[in-house]
Amino acid sequence: MSERIADALVLVFTYGVSLRHWQETGMLGREWALYKSLLPYYGRLILVTYGGADDEHILDSVVSGPDRGRVSLICNARGQTNAQYVTDLPALCHARVGPGTVIVKSNQMAGGGVAVKLV
Repeated sequence: MSERIADALVLVFTYGVSLRHWQETGMLGREWALYKSLLPYYGRLILVTYGGADDEHILDSVVSGPDRGRVSLICNARGQTNAQYVTDLPALCHARVGPGTVIVKSNQMAGGGVAVKLV
């Protein structure tokens, strides 16, 4: 087993980007390979996307077995505007993360402002 870096890694997607977008642009396999390789170093991986409930099905298509229990998704399942969803994200994230050490990572600077609010 790898030495754990933190209890949770929270990955904040680029503003407006979903797992569906990753899938449609051919990025899903490449991006998931990176995070799958990081998973042994964290207790949990929490993906914060801007997609709807279909992002959960897409996540199920790439993560299976024991890893699936350690990977969760926060998405815009209620179909809010991006502005309202971003306002709600800190509370949604804190409820999901719980106690322990957390690293928050954004994919690009375009997701960094949201990531900072989650700390």
